[in-house]
Amino acid sequence: MRADAREVQRNAIANCSWLHVTPKPTVVFFPSGKPGSGANTFPVALTCDVDCSYVVRVERISGHSTTREVRGRATGGVGKRIRFAPTRIAPGTYRLTLTATASENAGAPAVRTSATFVVPPSR
Repeated sequence: MRADAREVQRNAIANCSWLHVTPKPTVVFFPSGKPGSGANTFPVALTCDVDCSYVVRVERISGHSTTREVRGRATGGVGKRIRFAPTRIAPGTYRLTLTATASENAGAPAVRTSATFVVPPSR
């Protein structure tokens, strides 16, 4: 009975064409601090209230171009640590953008953005 109730809370029990669910993600960008000029993993801590699919982008502010992107799934109510493969990006001003969509009964996506951060030139 408890397992069934938990699946209902996670929106994982049934697909209903009339139900449109938008997840309510709790997001912490850079839980270990802002990136520097070296290789970075751009960590994000995510907890969705329902099962969700996510896309996290490293977006260059000038031009709004996507520099890096990672996709995945998160189980509702369970914390997920998201990391990019260690990578160096060009000096400039960036932000992270997370888009989360319910895995079942998908409604409008939830979008969260980080504060801007600057990647300084290498020394």
